[in-house]
Amino acid sequence: SFEPEEIDVLLNNEMFKMIEQRAYGNNLKRESLEETQKRTDDLRNLISSTTVSTFTTTSANKPNGKFVALPANYRHAMQEDCTISYTDCNNVTQSKVIEVVPTSLDRYNKIIRDPFNKPYDELIIRLAHGTIGGSEVFELITDGVYTLTNYNLRYIKTPVSMRYGTTYSTATTDVQCELAEHLHREIVEATAKTALETIASPRFQSNSQIATGTE
Repeated sequence: SFEPEEIDVLLNNEMFKMIEQRAYGNNLKRESLEETQKRTDDLRNLISSTTVSTFTTTSANKPNGKFVALPANYRHAMQEDCTISYTDCNNVTQSKVIEVVPTSLDRYNKIIRDPFNKPYDELIIRLAHGTIGGSEVFELITDGVYTLTNYNLRYIKTPVSMRYGTTYSTATTDVQCELAEHLHREIVEATAKTALETIASPRFQSNSQIATGTE
């Protein structure tokens, strides 16, 4: 009784649930991405990389902070670092790659005053932020001495929504699922359970079971 467009909505909902389960361990085994080979394999098709060399400042920046725009398909950060340039003791310009550490806003005030944790020439603090000019941004906090050259980010991207468009009432193009092929059956099974609960009496609580039942 479901229209093709409705089936696609249900399928995509389950796909995005599955991404969160695999990325953050919201599953029976409590295993997140990269904790086991299976978790890595589950989301391998969504892992992407980018290098950004443009940084902006506004009145909203913290001291020594610069905003960096994220890719339009950004979903979750996996690993990040920065290439910096600086002048050494011989007055020669050098460059190196240093660590970027995500930091919560509630810890920022403590860290920035801590001489053992605040930014220095081997560490950059990264804070969450909203959007600027329509793009999501991070804020990178440096020590104010060296210069940021590149921000290097490996991340989980937001997949395109799958679509069986050739069956729509107004036909359009098909869009394949971007997740690894071995997850396709799990997505379909989870979608069928959710659809059953939607149209019939709840014979089982699929919403609570799917998170721990699909592996």
